[in-house]
Amino acid sequence: MNASRFLLLLCCITLASCAGTSLLPPESDSSDPMPSSAPKGSRLVTLGNFKDSRKLPANYLGTIHGPKGQPGVKLETSLPVTEIVARSFGHGLRSQGWASEDGPGYWTLTGEIREFTCDRFEKSGATVDVVVRLTKTGGTQPSFNKSYLAEKISPAAADPAAMQALADEALQQAVSTMMKDNEFIQVVSGK
Repeated sequence: MNASRFLLLLCCITLASCAGTSLLPPESDSSDPMPSSAPKGSRLVTLGNFKDSRKLPANYLGTIHGPKGQPGVKLETSLPVTEIVARSFGHGLRSQGWASEDGPGYWTLTGEIREFTCDRFEKSGATVDVVVRLTKTGGTQPSFNKSYLAEKISPAAADPAAMQALADEALQQAVSTMMKDNEFIQVVSGK
């Protein structure tokens, strides 16, 4: 291996090891395009558990593959994917004024992560597929059950930081889609 390839590989590994926290949602995002208040009569939502059904390691996000498809740098998050996804959906609920901050809400939001990956082959791509369930707190049967799928493709994202930013965009798109979904809004608002 020549010196320039070794240096490039070392830089990629270093970036991968410190890029894992970029997927955490900000505590307040003033650029959020969603309305800032819940519909009148909305019932508050408690954030429940998210289950990882991906059959991958808990922190695994994807792989940057070399020019001939060989595996290269693994992308991993500093927190388990379940926690990152739950925090993002919690941020979405708070941004709408739907999060129950003081004790259990009327609803409990849970989810199943079927896919959350970001890989680089010829192009970079991130995919998020989360099944979201709303159950009356203390109940067992969901009143709302729907999958939210988001995909982002970029021909340019090739380094770990850009790849994780792409994955973050896909995750935020899935959360935003749920928060704007009329079915979800009707259930939360009790209409």
